[in-house]
Amino acid sequence: MLAELDSLHTSLNQRVAAATEELRARNEQLVSSYESVLQLRETAARAEQLAAVGQTMANVAHQIGTPLNLVSGHVQLLKQAVVDPSLQRRLIIVQEQIRARDIDGAGLA
Repeated sequence: MLAELDSLHTSLNQRVAAATEELRARNEQLVSSYESVLQLRETAARAEQLAAVGQTMANVAHQIGTPLNLVSGHVQLLKQAVVDPSLQRRLIIVQEQIRARDIDGAGLA
């Protein structure tokens, strides 16, 4: 009977050790999953910040583009009314600079 109890004790210890090892492995998986979730949250937060910055920049570009469009219209009217070639060249330069800003600003309007 003592041998039987010893055998049962050994068997139980082995089962406890196996269950403990299984729990340890699952705990490591949980920690790894938790770390992945934290990293994904940080990435999502950075993406949201970048999206907000992009939206702000689009708004700024629009706010700048509106007066530039108005200036461009007046430059076109002045070009039609001015006869002096020197002033014509200057107005062409102004118009080209406005267009360049429009292109650089990704289509300000």
